[in-house]
Amino acid sequence: MAAGTATTTTNLNLRAGPGTNSAILYTIPGSTSISITGVPNNGWYPVTVNGKTGYVSGTYLKNITPYTPDPTPNPNPTPTPLPTQPSTMPITNVGQNPFYNPNATDSTGKNWYDTPLVKQSAGFDAEYEKFITDRGYGGLNDKGDFARSLADRAKSGFASAQLNNPALTNREYLAGLGTDFLDRARAAATPQQRGEQHAIKRPMARWTSR
Repeated sequence: MAAGTATTTTNLNLRAGPGTNSAILYTIPGSTSISITGVPNNGWYPVTVNGKTGYVSGTYLKNITPYTPDPTPNPNPTPTPLPTQPSTMPITNVGQNPFYNPNATDSTGKNWYDTPLVKQSAGFDAEYEKFITDRGYGGLNDKGDFARSLADRAKSGFASAQLNNPALTNREYLAGLGTDFLDRARAAATPQQRGEQHAIKRPMARWTSR
């Protein structure tokens, strides 16, 4: 908004309200510049002068520049359309999905697994399954079964690590185990722990003649 201006033509009473029945707050000398702070009310202008506010009669003002109110905001502004793809985002996987960027960490062209929300909310079991799969221990086989048998050990280690760092996430802890965690654990395990004693696990059938 923009305040208006005016000049008094004579000594003029500044009143508490818009009318001669209102109390006189101050007498403004003639030829004084005043600020108009609102629209007139029956010929009375709300003004400010010398740090005082009140109303004066417009009959005794000259060189009036009206008060300009702020424009009424549009209650239903037209939303700005979101870009379908940022111009700075590199395009990868051309021929498959040109809007997918495996290095993105925001909501556009993102690798969903690396977004902050997924990083914080993924359960330990889901994170551990991806952890072992990324290291070649996925699948339903002896190797995968051995890796899954270490899940409780990893989960206990994560709980202990969180005592020192409550903000630690599942993913951060598993990444800190290193790429050779499973390899070292498997090398230190017994053949039975690794599931390699197949004769014990799967006895051979014996054929007898009659």
